[in-house]
Amino acid sequence: MTPDALLFAVAKIHMRNSNGIVVDGRCCGRDIKIGDLLTHAYRHPRPKSMEAYDKPFPIMAQRHISLRINGIFAYGKELQEMPTALTGRITLVGVGSDLLMSGDVIGTAYVEG
Repeated sequence: MTPDALLFAVAKIHMRNSNGIVVDGRCCGRDIKIGDLLTHAYRHPRPKSMEAYDKPFPIMAQRHISLRINGIFAYGKELQEMPTALTGRITLVGVGSDLLMSGDVIGTAYVEG
């Protein structure tokens, strides 16, 4: 799996409309920043630790999306970037917000290896 494949674990969906979606969750895989484009949503068995995100695990569902990070909010502050392991809220705009569910992990193309 490429390091960029899994970037944000969605814990809760706050708002969804025709322009996008606002979700709470945890940054995983690498830091994310405003402007990053997320192209895939995944379902998989829940990892038992942050270290487990670095190991291969079965993908149960993969959906194509095209959602750009438009806002990051964590610990009472608006941020330009969210470091790995930090929890917070992100605003996503684009196509595919209707495909996201709590428990999904969103990121880029999943490549085994």
